Amino acid sequence: KLPLSTTFVTFMVAMGSSFADQAWGRESAVYRVAGVINVIAGWLITAAVAFLTSGVFAMILFYTGTVGPIVLTALAAFLLIRSHLAFNKKTKEEKDDNRLLEIKHFNVQVALSESKLNTTKTLKTIQSAISLSINALLNENPAAVRKSLVEIQKLKLQNEKFNSKVIKLVGKMEKGNLSTGRLYILVFDMMQDLYQSVQLINEIITTHISNHHNTPKKKYAELLSELDKGLREYMDMVELRIETGKSNIIEIKDRNEKLMTTINKSLDNLVNDIQKDDIGNRMGLLLTRLLLELKDIVTSVDRLHEIYQNHDILSATDKK
Repeated sequence: KLPLSTTFVTFMVAMGSSFADQAWGRESAVYRVAGVINVIAGWLITAAVAFLTSGVFAMILFYTGTVGPIVLTALAAFLLIRSHLAFNKKTKEEKDDNRLLEIKHFNVQVALSESKLNTTKTLKTIQSAISLSINALLNENPAAVRKSLVEIQKLKLQNEKFNSKVIKLVGKMEKGNLSTGRLYILVFDMMQDLYQSVQLINEIITTHISNHHNTPKKKYAELLSELDKGLREYMDMVELRIETGKSNIIEIKDRNEKLMTTINKSLDNLVNDIQKDDIGNRMGLLLTRLLLELKDIVTSVDRLHEIYQNHDILSATDKK
């Protein structure tokens, strides 16, 4: 929020002072060095960009007469408004993300609500990324793969934000409440597993499409569509159960078993087709990896649901 030159001076003074005070421990030194390099590079690059941009603007004004200033003024107004809106949105998101960190201590209910909110938000992003990737494969649509990659980047950002504050949040919980602290750490572990599986699915499909390989045969295309639909319905039920506790546990378990049975039978059929040479090496590898990653996702979502369910049971027992 300061001019670039002022930021440069204050930052370098702060880094130099902290270095002199021997505050550069092994946990922070690498980030401090990277920060110094980024600030210096940003300062030099800004000077070069400003020089070139002013030259381009001068040429526009010189060769376009009265039209140039009008167009540049309109462009500047548009960029300023867009920048202002983007900044306000980013500030609001950062404020929401750091809301709990600003509280010195918070109770179990607040911690649990925040965990459930983050979990359902992440599951929705995962669901969207998987559907986009599978549809991209079935329809040979590179644009859908790119949309899926956007969702995965969003998922990565959500995980990084949670990763950066999970230990701090655990430290701010009521002392002695081990179950909720354990919940946060276990949920974080499951989210990492889900992110890796979704990322692998996107990479596998992106490679397949970019190399213009064949789409899956009709029976496997129908299978992937069926699994995508079944997984969406299953995740919707789990999200509702985590968020509100309203979904039927028996129905969730039944849906999980059906998905796992379908995937296991499909793997057996795939092995049979490979042994009979009914399916090529590349397609066999693609389908095998997709089915295994989808199986891992179903397992992770089930484990996630189980973590929240066990926590609810323990909380109810403690209250009694």
